Amino acid sequence: MDQAAVYIILLNWNSAADTLRCLRALTLLRGVQARVVVVDNGSEPADLERLRSGIARWGLAVELVETGENLGFGGGCNVGMRLALEQGAEFVWLLNNDAVPHPEALQAMLRVMARDGEVAAVGSVIYDLERPERVQTWGGGWIWRW
Repeated sequence: MDQAAVYIILLNWNSAADTLRCLRALTLLRGVQARVVVVDNGSEPADLERLRSGIARWGLAVELVETGENLGFGGGCNVGMRLALEQGAEFVWLLNNDAVPHPEALQAMLRVMARDGEVAAVGSVIYDLERPERVQTWGGGWIWRW
């Protein structure tokens, strides 16, 4: 699993501050090397410039893709996933740009995938950013085959 091509896709739309906070958190991920793609979904010029400046200032290894228009969440994610798959991605993590992932989150999800070759998607627990003891969503679950 360590050698798998793993891509993380973030969608930005007029929220450079959130996206940059998430990117900084991604630098703390443990155990997995992943490529990060930020898809800017037609942000205002000032927000896009804040995003570009922050990426450059912090020296983040990020591929920035500019759609030039708001394609919606699904459309923007599709742009990032197409790029990742064209570049050989084996795993893609669609991560909300306002998330601050735990340093071991990606490694834990990849371990679940490695245990069962029939697993196609993995979710995670999402905690409230303001009140981290509060669970917002419990991702994942079981899908029973017929």
